[in-house]
Amino acid sequence: MTTLPTLRLSYLRTWPGLAMVSRGLGQILLGKVLWLPVALGRAELEELADTLVVLLGLPVIVTQEPSRWQAPEGKGAIVLVPSPVTEAPAPVRESVVLCTRERVPGNWSLGMPREVLLIRDAVMDCIGRQLGPSGLGRVASWIASVADTPATAIRFVDGVQAYLLKNPKADDGSLYCAGLAAVVDWMLIGVDPRVVQWILTLAFRGAEPERRISTDAALLGRVEALRRAFEQGLLYQVPEREGDPLDLRRPLEALGRLESAPGRPTLARLAEHLGPRLPPVAREVLDRLGRPLARKLGLPGPAAVQLIGRDEIIRRLTVLLEPSDRLQTCVLYGVAGCGKTAVAATFAQKMEHRLEPVWISFAGGPLAGWIRVAAAMEVDTQKPTAEVRDKAGVPRWVRETQTKLATGTYLLVVDDVDVVEEELLPEWLPAGQGRCTVLVLSRSPQRALQRTHDAIALHVPMLSLEDARQLLKIRVPYLAPEIAQGQADVLIERVGRHPGALMLLSNTLANRGLEGTTESLSSSSQEVDIVPQVLREVVEQLGHEERHILGVVRICSPAGTRIELVNAVSNVSDGVSVVEWLVDQGLLIQSGRAIRLEVLVRLYLERLTSDDSMDDLFIRHALVVSELLEAAFRKRDPATQGDLYQDLFLASERVVHLVKEGRVDAVEACFQVGNTLSNFPLGSRGENLRRAMAAYQAALEVWTRESHPDDWARVQNNLGNALSQLPTGSREENLRRAMAAYQAALEVWTRESHPDNWAMVQNNLKETLRELPTHAPS
Repeated sequence: MTTLPTLRLSYLRTWPGLAMVSRGLGQILLGKVLWLPVALGRAELEELADTLVVLLGLPVIVTQEPSRWQAPEGKGAIVLVPSPVTEAPAPVRESVVLCTRERVPGNWSLGMPREVLLIRDAVMDCIGRQLGPSGLGRVASWIASVADTPATAIRFVDGVQAYLLKNPKADDGSLYCAGLAAVVDWMLIGVDPRVVQWILTLAFRGAEPERRISTDAALLGRVEALRRAFEQGLLYQVPEREGDPLDLRRPLEALGRLESAPGRPTLARLAEHLGPRLPPVAREVLDRLGRPLARKLGLPGPAAVQLIGRDEIIRRLTVLLEPSDRLQTCVLYGVAGCGKTAVAATFAQKMEHRLEPVWISFAGGPLAGWIRVAAAMEVDTQKPTAEVRDKAGVPRWVRETQTKLATGTYLLVVDDVDVVEEELLPEWLPAGQGRCTVLVLSRSPQRALQRTHDAIALHVPMLSLEDARQLLKIRVPYLAPEIAQGQADVLIERVGRHPGALMLLSNTLANRGLEGTTESLSSSSQEVDIVPQVLREVVEQLGHEERHILGVVRICSPAGTRIELVNAVSNVSDGVSVVEWLVDQGLLIQSGRAIRLEVLVRLYLERLTSDDSMDDLFIRHALVVSELLEAAFRKRDPATQGDLYQDLFLASERVVHLVKEGRVDAVEACFQVGNTLSNFPLGSRGENLRRAMAAYQAALEVWTRESHPDDWARVQNNLGNALSQLPTGSREENLRRAMAAYQAALEVWTRESHPDNWAMVQNNLKETLRELPTHAPS
């Protein structure tokens, strides 16, 4: 039998009024059976017996059959039944029977006898009267809000007393925390660390508890964690439905009420007392609870899909990318279309309880990839020092964005990194201290990243034959029996068990069956040609609208573009539904509101069509991008601005080229793109203005003063604005060029013919003159 330490029992033994309490308790308890819930545990049962020994002055008798024990005349005992029983034993004269009841399956209520609280109150009374003369009587008043059994009450006071002996000048907040920590530590001894994490997070009422606990704890799940906590005696009752209030034991509930506790201690102060007593994973939870959750960035990736044959990769990623105090980096590599994105999306969904997924693409270059994150984190990319570059050529605003990201609980997924030289890639990714984890998707193992960032590379192989069959059975269920019998094995091997090719093959199988598909693909004699052949079969079966949508997505940013842009450029009625259908078919990949071509589809379409045949689409794309971004400026919508940043750059390059090639119908789009770039609040201010100036200068080659005087004046004025704001180069030279542009505009916009425009340009000219260095000759 365990016994309470002498320090604790001394509060009871030395109190002169103990005899009075004993008589009062005896009248209530003698001749009764205290049938305790088994979840309280043997230790608490035995300690309750120890307490009653002191309070009632009776010996302890241990027996499994109390009915056979006869108390001597006038002498009772504390009769302890060591093993749980299904039915309450009969009471014993002049004695108290202590036993535990076996839990009835399906009963999730603790059912604490009210007599236990009476015993606790007696202990409180003894403690309060004993500590009163020392000025610590207030400690006893704290017990009611912290303890629900005699053992928890005595442990609370013991924790206070022990701390006070070491720190005689301790304030109430510290004393309260010391006592509460002693109780909670004792209650959590032997409890599964995963359950401890859930209980601490829920007790402290932490927002989004799944993001504060370890992956193992999150995989255990809230429901199972609470059931195990109940079985360990940590809850009075398990919630029946999600959303029902949590009924924690009183000491644990007190963790979430620190604001009303004596001295109003902080979570940090309680963590000082409780943290050292807990297992490491639980200490990390306390640390996370003391920090605010990272802000939601809203940069999701593709939706998770049902994976076949990738369980081991997901398991290894879960182990490798478990968050710590140092950034973890992993490279997921394999050939195009092998399923890296699908693996990353499934892993991101699995980890979203801990880490918010943040997806970026380097398809348009690392600057274009980071601009979306900078916009979401409200990093000022246009302040004077933002463009200062370090030795590696990385702007300061990117470093600031990486630093902010590293301190948050994020899973950064970086796709399309192969456009960056392997030796330069490490400079564009965060490293060092931080809680963020990084998953890089690449066609190569990125050995430079392994050296500099301690990255671990995981290969994504082709599917096994069995897994390939399973994929086709899921995609084409009506052919499942034939596929299981191996009748599609020839087709599976012809596409090399390549996941992307199998997805496309399933579309053809669904439409033509096994024989029709085998016959249609038989013309391709070389294995390497089978993927384009499968693609051709799929694309030929598409309607005009579906193929047109694919063509529009192809001319947009390869890293992904907004669905609204594709819908507006395509002019297809209900284009959003067409996009959703193409996503379901595996031809498009969707990440939030952004879509992009599946990598094999892009390769095929680039072989099938040339950019020269798409000039009209380029012009419409540029106009729509400008319209959407102007609307985003008005709404102050940085998410849309970041998503369309690469499309804006693409549009500026294309329309400038078209105008220079003589496409007069592209001049308006060129001018509008220049205006959008001039006003664009993200990215490098200097780069945006240089691109805007290139667009204006291209427009001036077609809109001359003679042929389009009013348009020519508009461009000259806007060119002057861009030059006057240009942060790079010679400031004086930029201002003088701006003045020349304004003066050119005034040749057309006179006071008589265009009074409003004339006044506007005169004001611009005046402001430019004011900024011109005073020593410069006029």
